[in-house]
Amino acid sequence: MDAKVHLDFTSGVFDFEGDTDFVKEELRQLRKIIKAGLIPVTTTSVEKTSGQMGDSSITSSIVSEQESNSTYLNNLPKVRKIKQRMSRIPKLIDIDITGKGHPLESFVQIKQPKSDIDKYEVIGYWLKHSLNIIDISNDHIFTCLKAMRWRIPKDIGSGFRNAKMHHGSFEVSQPGVYQLTHLGENRVEFDLPVGKKK
Repeated sequence: MDAKVHLDFTSGVFDFEGDTDFVKEELRQLRKIIKAGLIPVTTTSVEKTSGQMGDSSITSSIVSEQESNSTYLNNLPKVRKIKQRMSRIPKLIDIDITGKGHPLESFVQIKQPKSDIDKYEVIGYWLKHSLNIIDISNDHIFTCLKAMRWRIPKDIGSGFRNAKMHHGSFEVSQPGVYQLTHLGENRVEFDLPVGKKK
């Protein structure tokens, strides 16, 4: 049986409609976001227009959590604070740039990365295969970029995200840490340098 729920907050309206299990799952996800303080809103009205939700405690919980925390949430810019934490200044770490006989600089000369995405993929490949570093952080990238005397991006994590979005080259292994995927390895091995004959 289909269900339809309407939640009216001061900062916006949420409408969920569809299969009962789907609506219940969407409400659970919304509850998690609210508990994390990512939606600073106060509930103005709740309406279940159709369907049998069964577990009405989910909707009630969303309302009660919002009402009990509304003053706190409305005065605390949660999203801004999270953004500041994630864009912390990267630091230099101890990496053997000689690569145990396979220096980063020599590998860069072979692959000739041009874009930031290319550079992140090449660095990720070199770290994995020369130093056996699988989990790559912003600090790893920052240290290698500095070693190559390359310009540091304003958002050091953007290269990971862009490579992941455009090529599927990286996957998140834990917050702020990435791993080079088989797609990333393929790109470094077969597509770089750009214009290489295949």
